[in-house]
Amino acid sequence: MIAPAIGYAIAQGRETFGLKTKAGPVFYLASEDPLGLERRVRALEAEHGPAPDFQLVGNVRGLFEKGAPDLKELLREVRAQQPRLVIIDTLAAAFPGLEENAAESMGRVVRIARKIAATGTAVIMVHHTPHAAKNPRGHSVLNGDVDMSLLLEMDEGSGVIRGEMKKNRNGPLLNLAFTIGVKELGTDEDGDPITAGFCEELPEGGEKSGPRLPPQQRKLMALFQTLAGGGETVDREAMREAAIADTSIFVSDNPRNRGIGFNRALNGLVESGRLFQTGDMIRRAPSRVEVDVDTDFDDLESGECEA
Repeated sequence: MIAPAIGYAIAQGRETFGLKTKAGPVFYLASEDPLGLERRVRALEAEHGPAPDFQLVGNVRGLFEKGAPDLKELLREVRAQQPRLVIIDTLAAAFPGLEENAAESMGRVVRIARKIAATGTAVIMVHHTPHAAKNPRGHSVLNGDVDMSLLLEMDEGSGVIRGEMKKNRNGPLLNLAFTIGVKELGTDEDGDPITAGFCEELPEGGEKSGPRLPPQQRKLMALFQTLAGGGETVDREAMREAAIADTSIFVSDNPRNRGIGFNRALNGLVESGRLFQTGDMIRRAPSRVEVDVDTDFDDLESGECEA
């Protein structure tokens, strides 16, 4: 749901999840479910209006083999049209023949993504995790090379899907949340409604309604993400010391007052369910599904990737 929503917003030059976009063409490679994606795009159009620069490309399932016609055509169109973004959905469907656990195979996927990115085009690859795992499925070459990764999990009780940025080389670690809305697109031959889901953005923190987090809580949440890195927990005392030392979070000249501010902000995050405290450790909520984003624009040498 989130990948077409981000691509559609970029094609329109519209803000998404409170962030600005650079408008331009978007190629969406619907390798796994072209019909389902076509309906989701119709739902996005019903919600946000037309986006002529959003190009849905179905049945692209041959990007892995050397000299594959689909790969040649994709690279040719990327160079000709200079899209802002290429979305590959999903990695497994677009690269048939890929041995996900082999360094050489996953290295080739990374190399192809970098080759696209070398033109100045950002690349999103939709991928999955093993059951109950945190990292993307397959060899660690992929997770080690991506510039940003977003891990997604749905809360079964509320239906809220939370996106947790596990890595971001070129910016802060952010969180986002959305639900799945439904649009009615018409009726079938039996008169039953044809519906499609779309991404409905929620305010920061994932509430279905209500105000954004207070500034100190937002900054403290960002500090937690920085200290946790790719992990799930942070020592409370280490987080407290870092927060007191960072006068951009709590501006008081008195360290004692900054400590009081830390306690209040942390209590607010715990009460809202964004963080959990167990003994001396602060823990984040769990997550499941991975979206990998590659935004490196460096020149790429010819030849095969050596894993």
